[in-house]
Amino acid sequence: MGTSPSGYFGISEDYRFTVEAFKEYLSHLKSEGILSINLFILPPPRTELRILNTATKALEELGIEDKDIEKHIAAIRSWGSICILIKKSPYTFNELDAIRNFSKDRMFDLIYYPGIKEEETNIYVRMPSNEYFSAFKKILNPEARKRFADAYIFDVKPVRDDNPFFHYYLKLKNIKAIYKTMGEKWQYFIEEGYILPAVFIQVLFLSLILMILPIIKYGKAKVERKNNLNLNLNLLPYFAFLGIGYMFVEVSLVQKMIFPLENPSYAVTTVLASILISSGIGSLLSFRIPVLKSSVVTIIISLLIIAYSKLLPTISDIISQHPMSVKILLVFFIFMPLGLLMGIPFPIGLKILGEKNESLIPWAWAINGCLSVLAPILTIMLAIIIGFKIVLWLGALAYLLAFVSLRRISKM
Repeated sequence: MGTSPSGYFGISEDYRFTVEAFKEYLSHLKSEGILSINLFILPPPRTELRILNTATKALEELGIEDKDIEKHIAAIRSWGSICILIKKSPYTFNELDAIRNFSKDRMFDLIYYPGIKEEETNIYVRMPSNEYFSAFKKILNPEARKRFADAYIFDVKPVRDDNPFFHYYLKLKNIKAIYKTMGEKWQYFIEEGYILPAVFIQVLFLSLILMILPIIKYGKAKVERKNNLNLNLNLLPYFAFLGIGYMFVEVSLVQKMIFPLENPSYAVTTVLASILISSGIGSLLSFRIPVLKSSVVTIIISLLIIAYSKLLPTISDIISQHPMSVKILLVFFIFMPLGLLMGIPFPIGLKILGEKNESLIPWAWAINGCLSVLAPILTIMLAIIIGFKIVLWLGALAYLLAFVSLRRISKM
């Protein structure tokens, strides 16, 4: 898993250790092949337990019966590292004997193999609670697996390509217990991913100030009028929904393209170039093609976002087969239709605002800009919990709410 202890920066995506990745690794093994995973021990146990849970899920989805999965797993440890061996077929007696002899000769501690007894473990580098044996035993027991994962202090459930944050282990309900377990050091939470909520709170505070300032300046003389108040309550949320929806979609697409493009830098530059260039074209076309000025465009955007969310796995598989130059071109043109439509609603809103009350335009820009800064942080926070597909659906919902706001304005 690398030359340094894993477990840092829980907000970093890692597609190497998802259920889909393990299925890919295992499917390439010969019938007697073994997948070996080696990692440093970083107490308390969490990385190794998530690996085991993820591998177990992969074996299950490859057609191995739940009750037989334990026959495919073995693990040993030294004072500072763990080796987990996942075999495509069940271990034979000779193979298990080889593992036992290897560990005994080199004074490695056995953690698990099919049929292991507790007295065979925790001999050379003794741990007070023998927690590795206990945890492996429960995870490989179909009846105890879910109970163990639900009760464990850290989140060690399997992760998938839709939310590939392998190193995010925190459970909000266990924050106090985790704080005590980690020596009452708050820095641990920053390393593990809670830097995001901290930044989000700061950005939210500054954004609220920027959005409230125009009210103070604009306030008493005009906002109190009924027509202006109705306009504010409908059109200004419209720009907020556009900012949220646009960034939910853009950031999610960037994250999902990291896997086929193999590098975050390629994903960011390619997706941003596609979305921003096509959005600019869409904005220009909205003033030249009357039909594009319809509020129905936001509904079409919502439906298109949902379609992309369903097709992204297929798109990713198709793109992955090509050379890098072809991949970049494919990603650029695949997302252009969506970007073109996403560039239309904002200038339409500005045009209507200019006709109704042009003094509100700077406020609309402020609201849209502030929400556009908040949304990327919120995207990652939500994706860790619910996955990028649901975040894309929330982006579609934001455009749907923008449609409702725009329809109300058109009736004023």
